Amino acid sequence: MIRRLHRSFRIAPLICALGGCAEWGGGTTGAINSWNGARYEEVAAQWGAPTCSAEAEGGAIAHTWLSPYIRFGIFGGNAGSGVAASFPLPGMGPDPAHVCERTLTFKDGAVVHQEWRGPDTVCAPYKRR
Repeated sequence: MIRRLHRSFRIAPLICALGGCAEWGGGTTGAINSWNGARYEEVAAQWGAPTCSAEAEGGAIAHTWLSPYIRFGIFGGNAGSGVAASFPLPGMGPDPAHVCERTLTFKDGAVVHQEWRGPDTVCAPYKRR
């Protein structure tokens, strides 16, 4: 019995990898799926105002949000310790590895299409609460 149980724990990650792990968080896919059919007011309440907006086909409106590009760090040494924040300089864009661009298209106030660009580590936290 113990040997069989141990074997099932070894294949669980394989099953998860093949199945996408939707029930275990799902990374960016889980975040995307969580916003299907959401109202604009709900998205804006969680993410703030969109970075830009444009009219789409058929009376729809596409809104784009960019993740904030802020890095925090804690440092310390013989001279003391502190906390620092890093922002991009004007004219120098953020590193794409630290940005999640989310474009949601709304029709009649509800999400009908989504396009997300960015790594799971940055995009997955934008899941609907």
